[in-house]
Amino acid sequence: MDDWYGKRLVVNYKTSYSDFFKAIEYAVDICYPSEAIPVLGMGSGTDSGTIATALHASNKKFTLCCVEGNENLDVLHDRIKYLDVPTKIILDQTDAEVNEAWDDMEKAGFTDAEFGKYRPQSHFILSKHIPNSYLYSGLGTDEFYTNNFMLLCEFMHYSHRAYNHFNIQTIFPLLRNEVFLEFYLLHPDMRANYKQPFEEYMRSKNFAVDETKKNFSIQKGRYPNSMNVRG
Repeated sequence: MDDWYGKRLVVNYKTSYSDFFKAIEYAVDICYPSEAIPVLGMGSGTDSGTIATALHASNKKFTLCCVEGNENLDVLHDRIKYLDVPTKIILDQTDAEVNEAWDDMEKAGFTDAEFGKYRPQSHFILSKHIPNSYLYSGLGTDEFYTNNFMLLCEFMHYSHRAYNHFNIQTIFPLLRNEVFLEFYLLHPDMRANYKQPFEEYMRSKNFAVDETKKNFSIQKGRYPNSMNVRG
């Protein structure tokens, strides 16, 4: 690796996940709100699962809001049982609820073009169930750790318009410097797939892992081109 002056930098990569795991738990702990018990939006994927594991390992009080949608239900239900915290499960939405989400998006000022590109109604439907809350979220982790910063900024901008509409304060512990730096100090073979270190953390706590999860959908099988978002 070269520095700005063309000199060779030596990076002492780590061959243990220990410090990375500690960084995850530190980030989740330091973000914890003092004024309210937070909500975690959890599915069967890696990012929300990592946050759930760390909250549980740190003995933090929290509640869950889970969407069945396109989740691996076996993994999701195993996680809910493992965590044993108050849980709200959002089932497939009725047409009336989907229409309400559209109305909320219009009130928040979304244009048809923005809707077509960013598909924010998943965030609106989720947010409607947890207004005025603190929300732990894995949103943007894919983009952050794969260096897709343009898409990261777009997701953050449009999802926050949904969250702000319902007065939700979002918390993104996996995007903190402590986690990011320890991730890149891992030997490249240990993070060739960015999800691998996070999955190893969950496995270290015997937390259920779904290696196939790609995105989040509020409603499986219906509106398939409009209800899927990453995060």
